[in-house]
Amino acid sequence: MQLSKTLKKEAWQYTMIVLGLLIYTFAWSAFLIPSQILGGGVNGIAAIVYYLSDQTIPVGILSLAINGVLFVFALRLLGGRLGINTVLGIVLSAVFFLLFQQGIGIQDYIDNTKFDPFMVSVIGGALSGFGVGLAFAYGGNTGGTDIVALVLNKYYNISPGKVTILVNLVVIGFSYFISYEVEKVVYGYIQLFVMSTVLDYVIDGNRQSYQIMVFSKHADEIADAIGTEIKRGITLLDAHGWYSKENTKVILMIARKVDRQVILGYIHSIDPHAFISVSKVMGVFGKNFDLLKLK
Repeated sequence: MQLSKTLKKEAWQYTMIVLGLLIYTFAWSAFLIPSQILGGGVNGIAAIVYYLSDQTIPVGILSLAINGVLFVFALRLLGGRLGINTVLGIVLSAVFFLLFQQGIGIQDYIDNTKFDPFMVSVIGGALSGFGVGLAFAYGGNTGGTDIVALVLNKYYNISPGKVTILVNLVVIGFSYFISYEVEKVVYGYIQLFVMSTVLDYVIDGNRQSYQIMVFSKHADEIADAIGTEIKRGITLLDAHGWYSKENTKVILMIARKVDRQVILGYIHSIDPHAFISVSKVMGVFGKNFDLLKLK
């Protein structure tokens, strides 16, 4: 039973990574690259070379080559498991780029001239940010500057979105040499801002934790059920009701977003009249949660 749950969890994780990469490469292939509004990173460099070479060097091939070099240097820092997910991200991103651009020719099916360049940068940025955020949230990445972001985020409290902005500003600036239009560079920065904002929103939403306090006469029964079924740590606090003048116990626990509704369901099934307080917390550090990084 435990093995089955583990396999299902792994399958769901990699399904989300693949879906995220698919959305990300679709945004670039269908909106950003055809409109010459480029983001940063390895894919931005590959797209610049793609246009400067009269579209003879596919983005997928060049990004695979550059990412391969970066991966060799980052392998030790990211660790074995992250290394596997990084390889998956690099290879799938390259394959999806080749599929969308050289295979399907997605740029021929979506007429970007119907969109204002500003809207193209917003749509492309939002889709690519959502895709990368989804992949990041489940342990994957697209390689390139995402590798740099993962390395820095592992040791410092720096959000991936901010790392992406700092690393990619110069790359977007070089996109000027494709069209020699300052407007395209400005739209590239808009795309980067939208992408980074959406990326952080998706990651923060996935990591959201809640503090749950329960006041109930069935505190022991509720604690046993949650501790046994959900495997979530629980603290029982001794309290004294000022109005009732009675001693009681208060359940205190920290739970992930995915566990919140399940926990509330258990509480309600045991004591429908329990008094429950649920609040979002800014950060949770420790066992089964995030690692505290002081630098």
